[in-house]
Amino acid sequence: MPTTITNLLNEFKLELSGQVKWGEKINSNKCGFYFVSISQEPDKLVTWPTPSFDPMEIQRWIELINDKGKNIIIDNKNASINDIEDRLFKLWFKDETILYIGKAGPNKRRTIKKRVSEYYRTKLGCDGNHAGGHWINTLSRLNDLTIFYSEYNETGTETIESLESKLIDHFANNISAQTKNQLFDSENCFPFANKEVHYRDQKKKNRKNHGIKNQTSDCGKDWNKNNG
Repeated sequence: MPTTITNLLNEFKLELSGQVKWGEKINSNKCGFYFVSISQEPDKLVTWPTPSFDPMEIQRWIELINDKGKNIIIDNKNASINDIEDRLFKLWFKDETILYIGKAGPNKRRTIKKRVSEYYRTKLGCDGNHAGGHWINTLSRLNDLTIFYSEYNETGTETIESLESKLIDHFANNISAQTKNQLFDSENCFPFANKEVHYRDQKKKNRKNHGIKNQTSDCGKDWNKNNG
């Protein structure tokens, strides 16, 4: 059964602390979790059966990687815009509303405000800062997305890091059979823009089998899309 924001929060007894439209500032100086959603209402399952990608942004991604002396590779060949769109389409969840699950913390300086701001500003293809979840930037309807967030104080039994993996696993374990059978990777069914889940207590990572190589490069100080 597809997962709404309310479903996910209730499952783990988390409270909704607030929501903003994509690009809007969050004023939370707490640690916790943030969720990129198609729906503007936490209890509504709004979906995009067919995603709309931004070819100009994907072209900038290709050029950024090329400028670093590499090429984005799919199926052992240099990827074109169409190749990237086709592969991302095969990783899309047609009947889900949650596109990304992120955490802020456990370092107290990595607040929800700071992490979401870095998410907005990190160029597609730049490693570091907020490279995680960067496929969101390939979408043409970013301004239609909503970010929900939940402030969280760690307890002795549940860390932010362990709860993050449980949130992602809950999403993956509840996708529809029809969608699962259509995915390029039907084993690691993390939200669209989550490429991996880290089980720190087990010291292991499960990575989505997406077949896209050389996705990111070190941009140094040139990671911020708002500069220049």
